[in-house]
Amino acid sequence: MKLIAILLGIFTTAFAACVYLYLAHICITEHIGRIPNRSGFDFEISETDCDTLAKDAAISIFASKVGQTRRTLLFKYDPAGVNPYPAITSIDRHSIQVTVPRVSEVIFQRNDLEGLSVTYDIGAIDYPTKESPKPGTIDRFEWISQGRPSRIERSEIGTRLNRL
Repeated sequence: MKLIAILLGIFTTAFAACVYLYLAHICITEHIGRIPNRSGFDFEISETDCDTLAKDAAISIFASKVGQTRRTLLFKYDPAGVNPYPAITSIDRHSIQVTVPRVSEVIFQRNDLEGLSVTYDIGAIDYPTKESPKPGTIDRFEWISQGRPSRIERSEIGTRLNRL
């Protein structure tokens, strides 16, 4: 009888752990908004919040040609700050700019899509990594420090952020 109680306790604990781990990976995606017909594309912004062992959030921008339903991921980042949502503006018929004041980390970034050129104006990246896609150009990052723009090498980004 004692052996059955021990086995039942082990089984119950293992089952509860499996249920917790399954439920802990539930993600909720909220549709934030749709921006129609910017340079011939429609854009959808969504925020996904996951409740794993730690909280995890990401904001995604999807693009599709006007009138089409097939969406393509354009930009995905871990939000930071009080205004985490992007602004998307047309530069000309074949170019847009995505502006975000501050992100925690860039997860994915596409610079062109079916003839559309995409530039990024990211005010600050809290945790840049060597592997992360770089804002704007490949080698350099536009930085605004003490109200005046300056250009810094990507290796200096982390140093400058730590000083702020």
